Amino acid sequence: MARQPRQQPIGFYGKFQPTGVDDSAARRMQALAGLAKQVGGMAEQFGIAKAEEAAPAEAALAVEEAITVDPETGEKVFGEVPVRKGWGSRVFNPLAVAGYEAGMENEITSLVENTYTKFPTNTEGYATIVSEGIAGLIGNMPAEMKPQAQLYFNQINKTAFSKVATAENKINTDIALGEVNTAIVNADANITNLAFEGRLEDLQAALNNRDEYASKYIGRVLDPSTYADGKIKLKNEIVNQLALGEFDRALRKGEGEPSVRIKQAEDSLKELRAQDRIAIPDPADPTKTITLTPDQKNTLVKDISNNISDFKDSEIKAAEELRQADELTQIANYNLAMVTAQDDTISPEQKIVSINEAEAKGSVRKEDAVLLRRYVNSVKALNAVTNSQEMGDILVRVNDLNANLN
Repeated sequence: MARQPRQQPIGFYGKFQPTGVDDSAARRMQALAGLAKQVGGMAEQFGIAKAEEAAPAEAALAVEEAITVDPETGEKVFGEVPVRKGWGSRVFNPLAVAGYEAGMENEITSLVENTYTKFPTNTEGYATIVSEGIAGLIGNMPAEMKPQAQLYFNQINKTAFSKVATAENKINTDIALGEVNTAIVNADANITNLAFEGRLEDLQAALNNRDEYASKYIGRVLDPSTYADGKIKLKNEIVNQLALGEFDRALRKGEGEPSVRIKQAEDSLKELRAQDRIAIPDPADPTKTITLTPDQKNTLVKDISNNISDFKDSEIKAAEELRQADELTQIANYNLAMVTAQDDTISPEQKIVSINEAEAKGSVRKEDAVLLRRYVNSVKALNAVTNSQEMGDILVRVNDLNANLN
């Protein structure tokens, strides 16, 4: 028998679907709310944009109002840093802080620069004034800005003070160098004089003193290479002065008349020119000698020649001065002798004796003595014939005229 399919229980016919709720009104409200929110956001964005657009100018104005000048003291007064909340604050606040900081830094920079201008080479004066200035400036700032102001000041003040110190040190060094150089120049003059005079022991002591003095300043004030070059030049000058001094002493203080000494010096100079090698005592060790270089020899020859020429000129001048002085003395002696010759209280014999003594001593020249004796003898002869005062006066005038002509 055929198999029958299994039977299933009967369920329900179809599916129950309840009637839906109408939510269109709710959706409209939501749409309106979204639109309002969107419009509000647009308005806020517009307001923020406008506020940020105006923020730079407002920030600059706010900074000007925050940093003012006290009308009584003339000092800058730093008010509170301008800060804003709300629209535009995102732009306003950074600009206001930056402007405030710039104003603060400008004042500090002006303080440092002005003080540097007044004291460019005086560290003490600069430090005093700038310290007082920054203390007053920072004292008028808000507490939160003081550390930053101090930090900025420290930075630029360090640079400025370094410039002042460098300039001051240069001046002090120049002053010290000038004093040291003056002392060395004076020492060199003394050393060359000692060499010229041939005082070797004193010369060596002076050289040691010079080196000892200079050693305290070499590397600090004196440049080592410059000082070394100076010592070489000094040594060359010492060598020259030693030789020159020997010639000069022979010329001025040697034996014989000046003309003889001049001739000897000129002969020695001629021999010196002809020599290929010239050696003189070493000032550092008199037991040794130093051979002059060609340049040193030429300098020595030139100096000796100048000394001989100067000595000639001085001797000629001295001889002329002596001749003039002798001439004046002879005139004075003649006048005095004439007074004696005209003295009626002295006998003619005594007058002749006085004239002869004056001639023998050289106080009256021979020709003047002849005139004086002639006068005495003429007066004596006249007195033997006449006592006419007029003839005596005429004779006096004639003899005076002869003396003047002579």
